Amino acid sequence: MRSALLKMMILSLWMLPKQSKADDLICAEGEGLWLTSSGETVCRPCPRTTHFAAGRALKMPVRCIALAQGIHLDLNTFTELRTREEVAERLTSFQNQLEPLLDALSSQLEIASQQATEVQQNTARITEQNRKLESDIASLRVQREILIVIGSALAISTYISLF
Repeated sequence: MRSALLKMMILSLWMLPKQSKADDLICAEGEGLWLTSSGETVCRPCPRTTHFAAGRALKMPVRCIALAQGIHLDLNTFTELRTREEVAERLTSFQNQLEPLLDALSSQLEIASQQATEVQQNTARITEQNRKLESDIASLRVQREILIVIGSALAISTYISLF
């Protein structure tokens, strides 16, 4: 019975939530907990009213009281929002850089389209001229054949009339 009670006590102690070092650290009045980049938790002074500026982000230590109206975020949410803002700014900058290039490409595309239309019109005109020339060549061949026949007939009639 005693060993069962002892096991239960050990189990209940083991299941109690363990306090972190941050919970052990007690800061003075007007200070809050701050997690450094090295992972150490230290006490830092809470911001005064003069530190709060409209439209400016302010990192606050944990357990500090906000002395101004605003939206107060935990560090992870703040970092995520800041990252999103930076990405949005970079995308806007990239878009602003692309706009002149897109305008130039659009202008070049319009010029190329006009040139393609001109080439198509010239091709149609040249094709029509080629058809006319082929027709003229065929007509001239027929006329040549007729002239050869007439010339031959004249030569023969002249030859016959000489005898």
